[in-house]
Amino acid sequence: MAITSQTYNGDGSTTVFTFTVPYIDAADVKARVDNVATTAFSVSGTSVTFTTAPPSGTNNVKIFRDTNNASIEANFQSGSALRAVDFNDNFTQLLYVTQESTDLSDTATTDAANAVATANSTIATANTANTNATAAVNTANTASSNASTALNTANSEIGRAHV
Repeated sequence: MAITSQTYNGDGSTTVFTFTVPYIDAADVKARVDNVATTAFSVSGTSVTFTTAPPSGTNNVKIFRDTNNASIEANFQSGSALRAVDFNDNFTQLLYVTQESTDLSDTATTDAANAVATANSTIATANTANTNATAAVNTANTASSNASTALNTANSEIGRAHV
C-alpha cells in the first residue's frame, strides 16, 4: 500500500516537519491540524514549515498529498513530439491520484465498518434495555396486583370486624 500521508505529534514549539511522500508540485501538499485544514505552511523539498507551531497533541498534525486531478500534467498536440518525460509525468500523476483514491476508499470502508459495529452494539444495548424495561413493567404489574389483593383482603377483614 502506498503511503500518501504522514502524521506527527504537535508539541506547541516545532514548526518544521519532514514530509517524505513523493509529490509532483508543492501545491499538492496539504495539511490538517487537529483535523482542520490549514494553508499556513510552506513546502521546500521534504520540509513542511508551519507559520505557527501546531499545538500539543497525539497524531494531531497530518501532512498529505492531494494530487491535482482536474487536469493532466502534459497534453499532446497533433504533430508534436511525443516525449517520454511527458508520458512519465502523466502516468505518475495518475498513479498518485489512484493511490490517494485508494487511501480514501480504505478509510471510508474502515469508518463504515466501525459505524456498523457501533450500531450493532447500540442495538444490543437497546435490546437489553427493552428486556429490562419489560421485566420492570411485569414486576410493577405483579406488585400492583399484590397490592390490590392485599387491599381487598384488608377491606374484607375490616368489613367483618364491624359486623
